[in-house]
Amino acid sequence: MKQLEPARILLAKALEDKSVAAALGRDRGISDAMLGFHCQQAAEKLLQAHLSARSVAFRHTHNLSALIGILEKSGYAFPDALRPLAAWTGRSPWN
Repeated sequence: MKQLEPARILLAKALEDKSVAAALGRDRGISDAMLGFHCQQAAEKLLQAHLSARSVAFRHTHNLSALIGILEKSGYAFPDALRPLAAWTGRSPWN
């Protein structure tokens, strides 16, 4: 079970970002960029948790398209309904 610990940590962090996004979404004073950031982070960590739980190696990246590609190349299907997540990878001043 120790091999699942990184996946559990990533899942917990994804749920934290989801909670933050939900709270920010109720505040009309919060910018779309801040809300979007936490949505993207939740999706990123969820994908990383999925890969980690299946012992699929991946490099640290914020690129959701890359993480989805790694998932698919490893033989795991990615639901078509979730494909729009790939568009959540935007350009930032740090990339």
